[in-house]
Amino acid sequence: MFFLFCQPGLKNNNTIDFLIKKLLIKGLKLNKKNFYEINSFNKQVNKKISLIPFAKKIDMLKDAFSFYAKTSKVINKKKFTYIFLDSYTILDLFFFSLLKFPKNTKIVVYLRIPYDFLFSTKLIFSLSIIILKKKNIKFITDTFELKNHFKKKYKIFCKVIPIPSDIKKNYSKLMKFKLRKIKIIFPGKSRNEKGVKSIIDLFKDKDKKTDIDFVFLRNELIIKNLKKVAKLKLIPLRSNLPYKNYLTSLRDSHYIILPYSHKTYRLRSSGVFIDSIKLNKFCFVSKDTWMASILKRFNLDLFVINKWEMNELYKKIYYLNKNFIEIKKNFIKMRHNINKNNSDKRFIDKMKKVFVN
Repeated sequence: MFFLFCQPGLKNNNTIDFLIKKLLIKGLKLNKKNFYEINSFNKQVNKKISLIPFAKKIDMLKDAFSFYAKTSKVINKKKFTYIFLDSYTILDLFFFSLLKFPKNTKIVVYLRIPYDFLFSTKLIFSLSIIILKKKNIKFITDTFELKNHFKKKYKIFCKVIPIPSDIKKNYSKLMKFKLRKIKIIFPGKSRNEKGVKSIIDLFKDKDKKTDIDFVFLRNELIIKNLKKVAKLKLIPLRSNLPYKNYLTSLRDSHYIILPYSHKTYRLRSSGVFIDSIKLNKFCFVSKDTWMASILKRFNLDLFVINKWEMNELYKKIYYLNKNFIEIKKNFIKMRHNINKNNSDKRFIDKMKKVFVN
């Protein structure tokens, strides 16, 4: 067996992409001699380019073509049994679809994002899928919502795999906290699609009664808009936070908020949500998201936020404290289900069937 990991978006070992690679190496019993990887670990980030939208797009195009050239060269030199594409931009996917693959190589493409939801990427995504469908490709995804969407729209069958999570122990005790002083975390990268605007709207009209410690990965827009809010202590974390520190920040907080606003989150998953529940943390999420559908399945609608305003959050925390025992029972049921379905073993077993069968 010779395995090729194509993960052009993988930049460090603090992400779910790295965990996926680690679990596949373990599950398929790969050693350094029988796998090759293409990623962006050594890519230098130009901060000036990232601030200019047009320059950023040109840079993405260059990166995607570089990925295509590198992958093409490698598959022409070595005979791979398996090729796995994960952690990519829409341009990476398009260039990957243009590659010529050996007939006996099994190729697996992980579809995580419904790029066709976006006008700017709809055409190129559709074209990529049309091209890939003509090749010997297996598709996988991680929610049944995505599976049904891809089947209905593109007539492709995706195997649904668990969302991997490396959490096995050291989870917190479920607790209720008085509103006099609370600690809230907005985990993961503070990108616009994850609700930076909603974060600013939530805290900017905060009252002066409650002391709030707000933990988040450093974002200058958040700091600029909220630094003068009374009784709000901003605790920005480094953007490239090590995985252990990320878990510690979740454990140390009282409540987790995921105000994801991007329309693709109607179908796509959230590894941070899975981690939060496995760590036994109450997590508030935006309406019309995959996370909201999971919570509603277990009668936990309380944690679904219709409008990110502090008064609504206060009311929900007050209701949670008043009805803690009943809500705790439903939460434990959901957590048991998530622990069962998103274990390392289950992920490895499912992926083995994808590659070996």
